[in-house]
Amino acid sequence: MKVLFMLTNAPAWANGARTPEYAPDRPSDFADFARAASRRYPEVLHWMIWGEPSRSNNFKPFVKQPLGTPITAAQKRAPRRYARLLDAAYGQLKAQRRTNLVIGGNTYVTGEVRPGAWMRAMTLPDGRRPRIDLYGHNPFSFRNPSLRNPPSGQGLVDFSDLGRFGRDVQRVLGGPRRKRVRLFLS
Repeated sequence: MKVLFMLTNAPAWANGARTPEYAPDRPSDFADFARAASRRYPEVLHWMIWGEPSRSNNFKPFVKQPLGTPITAAQKRAPRRYARLLDAAYGQLKAQRRTNLVIGGNTYVTGEVRPGAWMRAMTLPDGRRPRIDLYGHNPFSFRNPSLRNPPSGQGLVDFSDLGRFGRDVQRVLGGPRRKRVRLFLS
């Protein structure tokens, strides 16, 4: 059995004295914590960056995306802020140990920003994509899983959508050199 650590929440000193689900003001503070945790726990090689940040109760600040609507500029702020945390943590975790695997995205079937929209909106200020080894997704829903099912619709991504979603993740996050980005199911 392999152990995975999920780094989530921020202390009040790092996020302007807000509740823990608010992202830290400086991604470097989160990244420094990630590196310290990796140094403290060298046997852990899988690092998940924040749990289901596409849900407003898990990651703030946040603007919800109503069902069936395209993502707006205001709704892109959370995935872009998350991308900065993810990329900074990736850099520090890899600097500590090249064999660390960084799991990012970590979307949920529904989420207040749909999984595909969240993944496509994860960009850094210069337009690049954050560095990532595995894209995390929670595909559990009430629908019986079958890869032959039609798409869930309205941007939802459950087990039946994983083939399509995996190809989309690879196309968007694989980068210009087509780095292999596989799905990590949580």
